[in-house]
Amino acid sequence: MLFGLTIFLSSFLLFQVKPHAGKALLPHFGGSPAVWTACMLFFQVALLGGYGYAHTIADRFNFRSQIRIHLGLLTISLLLLPVLIQPAVQFTDPVGAILWSLLSSVGIPYILLAASAPLLQSWAAHDRSDRSPYWLYGVSNAASFAALLSYPFIFEPRLDLPAQASFWSYAFAVLVVCFGGIFWKLRSSVNVDQVRSRSKRPGWRTIGLWLGLSASSSLLMLAVTSHLCQEVAVVPFMWIAPLSLYLLSFVLTFGVAQFYNRRAFLALLLGAVIYLLVLREAYEFAPFLLEIGGFLMALFVICCLCHGELYRIRPDLGGLTRFYFISSIGGALGGIFGALIAPVIFINFSELILAFQSCLLFVFLAILRTSVQGSPNRKRAWLKHSLVTVAILVTLTTSFVVDRRGGFLATFRNFYGVIRVVDKSATLGPTRHLYHGATEHGFQLLSLEQRRKPTAYYGEGTAVYQLFTAKSEQGSRIGVIGLEVGTVAAYANSGDSIRFYEIDPGMIATAKEYFTFLQDSQADISIVQGDGRVSLLNDSTLNFDILMLDAFSGDAIPVHLLTKEAFEIYLRHLSSNGVLLVHISNRYLDLRPLASGIAKEFALHQRVLENRRSADGDTYAASYVALARTKSKLDEIFGPQNLQGTDSRPAILWTDQRSNLFALLK
Repeated sequence: MLFGLTIFLSSFLLFQVKPHAGKALLPHFGGSPAVWTACMLFFQVALLGGYGYAHTIADRFNFRSQIRIHLGLLTISLLLLPVLIQPAVQFTDPVGAILWSLLSSVGIPYILLAASAPLLQSWAAHDRSDRSPYWLYGVSNAASFAALLSYPFIFEPRLDLPAQASFWSYAFAVLVVCFGGIFWKLRSSVNVDQVRSRSKRPGWRTIGLWLGLSASSSLLMLAVTSHLCQEVAVVPFMWIAPLSLYLLSFVLTFGVAQFYNRRAFLALLLGAVIYLLVLREAYEFAPFLLEIGGFLMALFVICCLCHGELYRIRPDLGGLTRFYFISSIGGALGGIFGALIAPVIFINFSELILAFQSCLLFVFLAILRTSVQGSPNRKRAWLKHSLVTVAILVTLTTSFVVDRRGGFLATFRNFYGVIRVVDKSATLGPTRHLYHGATEHGFQLLSLEQRRKPTAYYGEGTAVYQLFTAKSEQGSRIGVIGLEVGTVAAYANSGDSIRFYEIDPGMIATAKEYFTFLQDSQADISIVQGDGRVSLLNDSTLNFDILMLDAFSGDAIPVHLLTKEAFEIYLRHLSSNGVLLVHISNRYLDLRPLASGIAKEFALHQRVLENRRSADGDTYAASYVALARTKSKLDEIFGPQNLQGTDSRPAILWTDQRSNLFALLK
């Protein structure tokens, strides 16, 4: 019971710090989905360090020395508490800054926590040699699963970030006490000075399967997470759901006898593939939950296949720490590829299909090893498994690699996501469109007569159109957070000044090279590269007459731009008679309660403005919220008859320390 309690607590803390760290760092790096990928890279490499440390001391020291060393290091690490995660300022590269921030704040405690699970299993095998310790691996992953699942539902809604850090630190101190109890329990063991028995070293084929199955499932988990964050929201739940299912597959395959049935999961795999193919064809109409559910279902089924086969080829107890160490190398390799290599060698999220293929390849190799060797007709068994696997790989490749929208004029990928430029022919004439992920972020009519016409979310009838056509001031000062293709510049007149804030250098280059709204404008235009909130914080007071907030990444919402603290900065730069316009169009989330919360907090007047798609398609349906200090200003621009919008949902106020996505789901 003491072993079970200790391993549960250590694994709970090991995984609860992950969403906490990601949420703490997210506002400092533009809310990019790559923040979580970089965090996962750190945690996987740190896990590798912990497993390497555990394997080293288990291999070279007797049990008493192992416990003394680990308990001593845990006690010393108490001096590093509480865990306070702050962004590193000495790095210009976002990934480097994130890695150093985590290493300097939580690195040592995390590595020691990572080492605890394999060490505790090794000690339990010594204490109860008549019972396999692999059940503790199931307990460990169950605790990790509980930590992740409880964060968005219990800890995030109820505790702010400092309170979460305090809770984690106190629980870490309790864990040290538990390890002290284990040391006391084993101090008089008959074989306490005995060095761990050595098992036969695995062959290179076995090691290759351990590495391949671990790396492939790790990469798939990261790729699915990146996809969901790009298209939904960069919030802890979108990190936690894939990681939780990844861990649950470990819990069930390693901890529940007879759970993994190879034939059943291969059948489920076929169903998951068919589901994803149908979902891809109906992408534009697929409901939010069906899209998320499809990818999560496929992730869980494939992870169960990978980890079920991994469990089948596990070593005996003497090779336990080596098995975990090598498997953690595979997990780290998957993280390194997903966070560092894929963004460089791929111009889109090709690692998603690559991860699917890699998982199926290594599952096939594992099945080939265990099934074919025991089959009376090896050639027939090998051929059958080969044909099934190749068929699935070919289907996935042709279905996911070929994009239904046709060829791209240009494609870019960086830390902030994938940008695509597409030329089309429409009833309006030739057009050029910008996509961020799978979401369109504006287009331009290419004919010389029409290229200055505002389109998409800024066309005639939208709140932007009403705001600028009602503008009577000469020399207006306009601020825009989010460049898109620069369409807003088409509304500005000579004498006006527009200051764009855009964090993504790829977006700036695309707007300048492939679209002409910026160069055609008569206004004085400046572009500040950097996060809009951070840049405004560092700017002197600008007294904007109009300040627009439109910085969505795909359909993902930048949470740090919608908090109370963010609006304090915006209002500092807004003139007394200015208007703050917030774009809230979203397929999945209703942001009106957030706007109501901000209006209530700062005693502002608000107007919810919605328009439908135009008949000729040059203007898209869009939703905006206009905020001003006086009602008369809103009436002057939008008219007194414009309804504010009725919403029975209560107002919600987010802060930097506390936000909850679920309250906004449509």
